[in-house]
Amino acid sequence: MIMVGALLFAAGCGGGGAPGVVLTLSTTGTLPNNTLIGGNDLNIVLPPGVRVNMATNASPNSSAVNYTSDIVTVSGVAVNPKAMVIVTQTKANVLNVKIINPYGFGVGEFAKVTLAVDTQVSSSDFNTTDFLPVDLNGVPIPGLTVNLTSAVQ
Repeated sequence: MIMVGALLFAAGCGGGGAPGVVLTLSTTGTLPNNTLIGGNDLNIVLPPGVRVNMATNASPNSSAVNYTSDIVTVSGVAVNPKAMVIVTQTKANVLNVKIINPYGFGVGEFAKVTLAVDTQVSSSDFNTTDFLPVDLNGVPIPGLTVNLTSAVQ
């Protein structure tokens, strides 16, 4: 479970000018009174022809690949210099993203992710699963959903 957070994404496609797609993540719903989002945790299921093309910090004892934080950019309501991002490729086509922000943030756009593409894709080609927003104390926040839109680079 993530502690406190702001979810963000923006990943470089790496050198070489490969075409890319930018995913914008946002939350919708109503926060309970006196509650801020401290963190978001979710999976992004990548369609065929989309790949992560970035530097990694792979653990020799794990099948998961952890990407360096330069692949993620906090955006919108989650922008804060103290925000922390953890991105792990748990399967060939699944990225797990965690955003942690000790100051909290509201509902709206919170992250961008840039991925390399080998084929034409649209927002409907991507899926998100296991979305878990938590408050500043790590308690799950009910009633929020995550939305994903995409734009070709």
